Amino acid sequence: MALSTEGLLGLTLWQTVIGGFGLGALVVTILLTVRATNAAIDANRIARESAERQLRAYIFVDSCKRTQEDKYNRWFIEASFKNFGQTPAYKLTIKFDYKLVSAPEAETMDFCDPTKHSSVHDLGPGHQTVVRPQIHELTGTNLPALKDGNLGLFFWGRADFIDAFGKERWLRFRYFQAGGKDLLSLGTHHEGNSTSESECLT
Repeated sequence: MALSTEGLLGLTLWQTVIGGFGLGALVVTILLTVRATNAAIDANRIARESAERQLRAYIFVDSCKRTQEDKYNRWFIEASFKNFGQTPAYKLTIKFDYKLVSAPEAETMDFCDPTKHSSVHDLGPGHQTVVRPQIHELTGTNLPALKDGNLGLFFWGRADFIDAFGKERWLRFRYFQAGGKDLLSLGTHHEGNSTSESECLT
């Protein structure tokens, strides 16, 4: 029996409606798949970044102090840098400088680019490396003036290295001493200390 024109129109309408529902379901499926894929990508990225944070090298100043060779009565700054991470720091270079200044100058100290530097080397996890510049100016009356707080001793610089994941990292450090009589340790300065991560967060 042949369908009437109205019957054909109705059948076509229903086919269109059903097809529309099918297309809508397909679109929803695609959107859900894209969302799930993006969530998986984000989860993988977060897991990778978390693993890198846990495993990568962390270079910090472990100690910074004045030391003396009694035989020659020479004074040095001895700064120890340690890898506190779980993987090596590659191509570590430490640039540094020091300056002995009067108390008024200490308030407006100009921290120029460091002129001294260590050799380039790798530093394994838990290992330390030391830089030890001689303080040529710390002789005669300058030593009592430093102990009395009339002079200030600055030590500053930057350590650059590449972590095990191929990312460039750096540490800026700044230490200071004035007064304290027989105090040998240099304290962390109130500014000028930061890392590549802290710069990214600000």
